[in-house]
Amino acid sequence: MANYVKVATLACAPPPASRDVGQAAVDEMIEFWHRKLQQVLPDEPDLIALPECCDLFTTHSPKQRRAYYQIRGNQVRDFFASIAQQHRCHIAYAAIRQMSDGTWRNAMQMLNREGKVIGGYHNRQVVIGETTEDGILCGADASVIGCDFGRVGCAICFDLNFDLIRRRYVDLKPI
Repeated sequence: MANYVKVATLACAPPPASRDVGQAAVDEMIEFWHRKLQQVLPDEPDLIALPECCDLFTTHSPKQRRAYYQIRGNQVRDFFASIAQQHRCHIAYAAIRQMSDGTWRNAMQMLNREGKVIGGYHNRQVVIGETTEDGILCGADASVIGCDFGRVGCAICFDLNFDLIRRRYVDLKPI
């Protein structure tokens, strides 16, 4: 018997440039995503996949980005968690995150229908600018996350262009 899963993707242009890097920028980002989600929430998706670095202002300099990330903390993720809980869907939230050891990663966190983080993935093949300008480190492994509808494999950007990670996913057997 088939297990149909409704997946929504939002591949939109980045939010408009913010001159601010403080709380006002975080509020702008949350409002931007609140409007964009209205396009897919009426369809009652099981999973919403957001774009890579979805809460990045592309016009910020590396120094401005770092200041924004410090203030942003988990606020945008927590906004998505509230949407996941309210609309009973999973959300794949992808953003630049600071790890507990102080390093930075281009990462995805999977939120479940209760708004809890149930798994994550760190981009394995970061682009040169991410490492040289932003100090972002590469992830180390493939990641399969168990959702209530099945096992989901994760990848960011160029990761699937590399045989090593594709073969690892064959071994992990996501749906």
